[in-house]
Amino acid sequence: MNMLAPGGAVPNRAAVGLPLSFGQEQLWFLAQLSPSDVTYNVGNAFRLSGSLNVPVLRRSLTHLVERHDGLRATFDAVDGVPFQVIRPATEVDLLYTDLTDAGDEPDRAVQRVLADEAALPFDLESGPLYRFRLVRLTADDHVLIMSAHHIVTDGWSMGVLVQELAAAYGAFAEGHTPQLDDLPFGYAEHVRRQRAQDAAGAWEVELKYWQGQ
Repeated sequence: MNMLAPGGAVPNRAAVGLPLSFGQEQLWFLAQLSPSDVTYNVGNAFRLSGSLNVPVLRRSLTHLVERHDGLRATFDAVDGVPFQVIRPATEVDLLYTDLTDAGDEPDRAVQRVLADEAALPFDLESGPLYRFRLVRLTADDHVLIMSAHHIVTDGWSMGVLVQELAAAYGAFAEGHTPQLDDLPFGYAEHVRRQRAQDAAGAWEVELKYWQGQ
């Protein structure tokens, strides 16, 4: 891939989409080297015991994706310069696996599903860069698998999503709108601020320190 426009000019990133954070640029570059690599897949699985309202669960997951613009990002490039696009919110596609016929080895069957899920790469260009899969063991026993590419989440963020999911599910199940704390700004705004700080030379002291080391 040509990393520069003809003649060495860098395209105007703002004309095609939003910039990436520095961490996202690193992950995007690695994805270009190995598009099918699943090293940077981030995932969690949770056992859900008791009665489960699947439509409410799907609605709660959709609420989280609407709330966090970073989850709706996809990544492309013009002449090798990456940019991201925040897609409109749509209803989450909750994938479903039924293991009620797994016999006496449901846990082993779940492990196979987890392994298969972890081996699925994400397409940074087409997205979505998250997956939610519900595994049914019995009518009152499920496993929820939450997966995403590291370019849109990390371990700490996944923990936040789990907490918000529990709160949203509880609210929707009771017929209420979730009362989650307002976000001061989205990830796209964080990237804008990071780029502005870089343009103002905010990292020069740190850079000189590490160059000296």
